[in-house]
Amino acid sequence: MCGDGRVTGDPVSGNNGLSYFYSDHLGSSSALQKPDGSVAYTWYLPFGGYRPGSAPTQTITDRDFTGQRENMELGLLYYNARYYVPGLGRFASADTIIPNPANPQSYNRYAYVENRPLNFSDPTGHIACNDSNLPGEDQQACVDTTEPIWTRSFIDNPDWVQYYGPTEFAEEAYSSGVHSGLDMGRFAQAFGSTGWNRETKWHDFDGTYGTESRPLIPVYAGCSCTVDSVPEDTGHYTPGRVNLRSTNETYKAWLLIYGHLMDIQVSSGQSVTPDTIIGYLETTEIHVHVEIRKSDNSYINPFPYLSRDLQVEMLSFQGDSRGTRYRPSFSSDPYYQKSGRY
Repeated sequence: MCGDGRVTGDPVSGNNGLSYFYSDHLGSSSALQKPDGSVAYTWYLPFGGYRPGSAPTQTITDRDFTGQRENMELGLLYYNARYYVPGLGRFASADTIIPNPANPQSYNRYAYVENRPLNFSDPTGHIACNDSNLPGEDQQACVDTTEPIWTRSFIDNPDWVQYYGPTEFAEEAYSSGVHSGLDMGRFAQAFGSTGWNRETKWHDFDGTYGTESRPLIPVYAGCSCTVDSVPEDTGHYTPGRVNLRSTNETYKAWLLIYGHLMDIQVSSGQSVTPDTIIGYLETTEIHVHVEIRKSDNSYINPFPYLSRDLQVEMLSFQGDSRGTRYRPSFSSDPYYQKSGRY
């Protein structure tokens, strides 16, 4: 498809040819230029659905309101994570995340784009966004142009995560009050306990970890990178640390630090892929810490440099205390996280 970028061959019998679709500011298929040059228009209601007498594109494409696919038989639109019911202005199932805990609208798990359908869309089925010029916190692009560094999770099936910034734990444990990267861990909340504690650690690592019954848990590079170094002086990243650099020219100056590893599997100068095992979770930290250090040794939030799938995985921990290490706090923007969880 093209026009605004979308083109389709007309499949209607007796009307074959090349048809051009044009979209409005939300990406909806709003105009169709037919092979004979004539133009048919589609007008939508605020929450989707057609205005009376307006549905000329249905016989040509299943792309509909905000550019999403329509199930013609059910009258539902598929937003990549769940179905939307335009007649009700609500999703058919609850959202699995709370994209912005600071906004009360986010707690309505069925609401569509925080009930602001004239300027926002939701291509992921999780987060309202727009490609207009709205100011301040209302400016959240639907198409993320940031090229990701990481496309694979650092560990499989993490039980808990900690985010970048002044998290609850960092405020209590670090003099700076800031957590400098992202954590992914396993085995928190053993016995169904309400918080992290040393009893949990002792139980989970009682000498059986690393045996046939409880094999070592691999840590993956998650990126197409080169091993910069494997320092003997690990600093506070004990017991083991690996430094990588992205093969992407844009990010080559940044040092990608992976901390709290054991049995390191890579060496300096080695090329790694997202699936390369660089080491294993060890028996006291039980998590991998990943951060970005710039050439001036300052650190930045790694979250925007995760692929969209990884971002959704990280966001899925929000608001859910089961299996996580830190209770929710609030931030208005996951890309520039200010406190605790996204």
